[in-house]
Amino acid sequence: EGAVAEAVASFLTLFSTSTDVLGNLEVEVKEGRGKHIVLEAHMDQIGFVVTAVSEDGFVKISPVGGVDEKLMPASKIVIYGKNPVKAVVCATPPHLLSGEEKASKFDDLWVDTGKADGISVGDHAVFSPSFTVLSGGVVSGVGLDDKAGIAALIVCADRLKELDNDVKVTLLFTTQEEVGERGAA
Repeated sequence: EGAVAEAVASFLTLFSTSTDVLGNLEVEVKEGRGKHIVLEAHMDQIGFVVTAVSEDGFVKISPVGGVDEKLMPASKIVIYGKNPVKAVVCATPPHLLSGEEKASKFDDLWVDTGKADGISVGDHAVFSPSFTVLSGGVVSGVGLDDKAGIAALIVCADRLKELDNDVKVTLLFTTQEEVGERGAA
């Protein structure tokens, strides 16, 4: 979230910005004595935390936010240790699983880092960035809900600064939405 907040702030240098202890970025777009309008978008996205690191370069992860474990096998992720590390989630193929258990559980998954160094328990990870244009110009991508919301607020800031009224407008870019909307609270 910190890198996202820095990027957002770089687009809004004409405005007064501040951050709080949670890492929320507050941007005062318009000062006024009338109504106070707050527009909010979240900066975080679903991710993972490293829970174990093996000597042969494999990593265990746990979800942070609502991750569907059925989608995990073969997913590409980036682990943010000392340096970003590209990795892929590994699982036992379904035809080798026994009984009723056809979908891998998080406990069964390993992440292959290719023996990368600099990864520690507690490091965070996210799905690898992706962006795809679908039919009809529709787009799909990782974390698009938060990124689209952030972009919309940046456009709003530019347009709102020119309004001639007495409304106060604050943009709030929040953290920890995926784990209980803590930043917005």
